[in-house]
Amino acid sequence: MQVYILLCMAVIFFCTLLEFVQELPTRTLISLFVFLFLWIVSSLRYYVGADYISYYNFYYNAVSFTLEPVYHIVRGVFVFFNLPVTCFFSFFSFITLAFFFKSIFKYSVSIELSLVLFVLLGFYTNSFNIMRQLVALSLFFTYGYKYIIESNFKKYLIAILIISLFHFSVLFMLPFYFLAKKNYGVILGSLILMLAIAFNMGVLNVTFINFFLKFLPQNYAGYLQFLEYYLGQIKEPLWYKLVSNIDKLIIIFLLLTNKQKLIQQNSSNLILINFYLFYAVFSFATRGLEELQRLSFYFSVFSILSIPLLVTLIPGRFPQLFCRLLVMGVYLGWFIFFVLQKNYGSIIPYKSVL
Repeated sequence: MQVYILLCMAVIFFCTLLEFVQELPTRTLISLFVFLFLWIVSSLRYYVGADYISYYNFYYNAVSFTLEPVYHIVRGVFVFFNLPVTCFFSFFSFITLAFFFKSIFKYSVSIELSLVLFVLLGFYTNSFNIMRQLVALSLFFTYGYKYIIESNFKKYLIAILIISLFHFSVLFMLPFYFLAKKNYGVILGSLILMLAIAFNMGVLNVTFINFFLKFLPQNYAGYLQFLEYYLGQIKEPLWYKLVSNIDKLIIIFLLLTNKQKLIQQNSSNLILINFYLFYAVFSFATRGLEELQRLSFYFSVFSILSIPLLVTLIPGRFPQLFCRLLVMGVYLGWFIFFVLQKNYGSIIPYKSVL
């Protein structure tokens, strides 16, 4: 755990330092240091992450599980040159980090805060586990978002099809090209969110499912049995659910109530607000359904841009700086409590190949 806390503190320190540095060469050097630091920790991991052994066996023993074409091609090239599996992980870690950094530097109103959130919101450590999806997510974050902003569906479609070679799940995002550009009213957005919360707190309940199953014909009852299985795995108490999701409610409330002001700043902010709304709705409506929760990553990644956007609404540089530090502190606590304490994805203990 200490490795991750030190990593977080180092990223926070250097990103905070960026706030006070205006010279481009120095800013570039600090940013490069953060990139290399994250890349080295990720590349040199050894049996870190729940999926590590699966990729290890795939690389050395050709033990195949469902993998997209790109991974077979890269493995073939690396094995041909007799490279160790560390190079395989390092290669895809580099792609993931490079495209995340590229998007953050291009779209964020606060590069410093976005880089910190990339780590503290768990995207970085998730790349230790769901490596393939995080590669696809970084590419969608860069190119999917770009072509939605540019209103270029043809390029968006081509980008999605190419990204699907890294992870098929990105095909789920095809219709959101259209949905992300609609201007949902504050009332409609709030209503959809409240329905999702009600669904989360009420309908997604094992007792309710068992009760409802009694009234369904036997040949239809099976459709809800998978819900009963997943929901039976959920052990967290109500307070845990509320605390772990309270930030989403606060952020979407602030985004919706300041919607017009943010759109006036930049029309593309409408897309950010919509994606965060989809994220909040998806998070509440799919609690306990791990496969669907993973799809929400394609929405949640925009929190890296949305949260810094809200900070810009605070007048004055030093109040904004204080707010950024407060956000960093809150999410550092969240990361330690909800990710490290639970050892989410088996990232603890950290071991390296050295």
